[in-house]
Amino acid sequence: MLYQDYLREKEKYDNAFERYKCLIDEQSRLFNKTLPGGISYEKDKVESSPNSDMMDNYLIEKEKRELDSRINNIQAVVKERRHILDICEKELRRSKEICDIVFVLKVIDKKRTEEIAEVIGYSKNGVYKIQRKLKTYENRPVII
Repeated sequence: MLYQDYLREKEKYDNAFERYKCLIDEQSRLFNKTLPGGISYEKDKVESSPNSDMMDNYLIEKEKRELDSRINNIQAVVKERRHILDICEKELRRSKEICDIVFVLKVIDKKRTEEIAEVIGYSKNGVYKIQRKLKTYENRPVII
């Protein structure tokens, strides 16, 4: 049953995409660090050391370069996972097994049970039985 392979690959893709989103959030937090602070009118003169500003800028640039590198790496992983997922979906759509067909119609195409029954020529009860099989894939619930 190819739908099991598809689910495994989908989980890997989702994990990689979550890591990508975390890195993007980290990048936005870094950007917020670089924004200038508000002006304080309490003091007559702003006192800061030019060396500390240079060091802060250096550290921010270094962190930005490292973060950009990590984002590029994870983008490549996400792109590769998406490609693998697309291949799995194509194989799944070509499959002749009834479980795979119902999985494609229900999970990927988001069809209702009545529409699935009409497409595959089963009764609604027959489709429900197949969906129960899909929900208990290796004792892991599948969202249908």
